[in-house]
Amino acid sequence: MKHLICEGCRKKYRTESPTVSSPREVYARVKRLATAKSERLIVLYLDEQNHVIDRKVVSVGGLNTTRTHPREIMRPAIACGALGFILAHNHPSGSLEASQDDVDFTRAIRRAAEIVGIGLYDHVIVSSAGFVSMKEGGTL
Repeated sequence: MKHLICEGCRKKYRTESPTVSSPREVYARVKRLATAKSERLIVLYLDEQNHVIDRKVVSVGGLNTTRTHPREIMRPAIACGALGFILAHNHPSGSLEASQDDVDFTRAIRRAAEIVGIGLYDHVIVSSAGFVSMKEGGTL
């Protein structure tokens, strides 16, 4: 089994691991979020072949909101040499609707990512009802 080391965070990751290239694959990696009692924001950082090179919980919020500053998302992306990343957060209420706050936050993160040249590939919302992709929904 071949491993590479993320130079920014010094973690090993397997190059044979499955790639994350669809919202369903993202959901498979973060579906435990569906049972969380408070909102959590997770970021999956990806290499050039969409292997997950790092995964961070960047924010834990309250019952209906969690936010963080773009630097808390972009710093690990830069440190790990990520080519792109995917945001995922849960809605403890069970709703799969993106709120206006979700849309505004995602667009702000996309602008920050564009400035540093790292791609925001998707933002997946997870709940007990399943998941929804903001990219597939046309919001991203």
